[in-house]
Amino acid sequence: MKLRQELLIILTNIFTMNNCRCCRNVDLRYSMSYNLVKFDAKSTASVMTRRRFVNVSKCKDYAEAKQALAFNFGNFLQTFVLILRAIADYYVCNRISKLRLTGNDFWEPNCILLHCPELNGLHQLVNISGVDYYSTYSNETYGGNVSLNCIANIGLFIVFTEKQNFTNAQNSCHKVQGVLADVTSDARTRGLISLIGDNLVFIGLSNKGNSRNWKNEFGNALSCFDYRAWDSGEPSHSRGCVGLAQITRKRNPVWKVIPCNAELPFICEIPHSQHKTKRLTHMK
Repeated sequence: MKLRQELLIILTNIFTMNNCRCCRNVDLRYSMSYNLVKFDAKSTASVMTRRRFVNVSKCKDYAEAKQALAFNFGNFLQTFVLILRAIADYYVCNRISKLRLTGNDFWEPNCILLHCPELNGLHQLVNISGVDYYSTYSNETYGGNVSLNCIANIGLFIVFTEKQNFTNAQNSCHKVQGVLADVTSDARTRGLISLIGDNLVFIGLSNKGNSRNWKNEFGNALSCFDYRAWDSGEPSHSRGCVGLAQITRKRNPVWKVIPCNAELPFICEIPHSQHKTKRLTHMK
């Protein structure tokens, strides 16, 4: 009996260690990494907040802390050079009004955090000297005739109304460089409901293997998260795929276990640039 108890403790510790190691990767999955998309250009997307920093590294840290999906950064040194040029123009040619630049630009906030990135390419950016545009998404064209939706501070999503089974829905997401949408937080679940209305849709949560663990499409176990949105009586089966629905407007959105061969609309999530390589590796 004592040997059996000791063996059980050892096996439990091994499982806990493996689970902790797996769950540590979750924090990396939700970290932000920003790419310089275009020099001398800014986005006019919705602004979260503004601060002044001497260098872009500090602005990136601030953006990550606030979970901004993009930001404009006014280069401190570039602005200083432009002011010197404006002063020189004033004394030489009296042309300062043409630059529309004053000393106030040197002290105004230069780190402008944005709720969402540009959704339709670089042509929406405004050309402006001394400001650079950064985003958690690279400048890529997503395959197919699809419309991107942004959930502020969460990410980019595509809603497919054509009904498909779970496997085909996964493949359709992969074709647009995405995965079935992650729902492992309240903000994500509620944000996705705002895109689908009263429809029941497939999302990125399933349990199809022998491990009997519910996982998202990034390979993270549901046990790594505190959030749950199971409907009453769910999960009704130990295996299956999961749909998202809002049964009535007065109720919170819920997860429901659905047969994987059922055909439903679905939502794809476009991962941040830094996670695409890891996602493709997991898909293999």
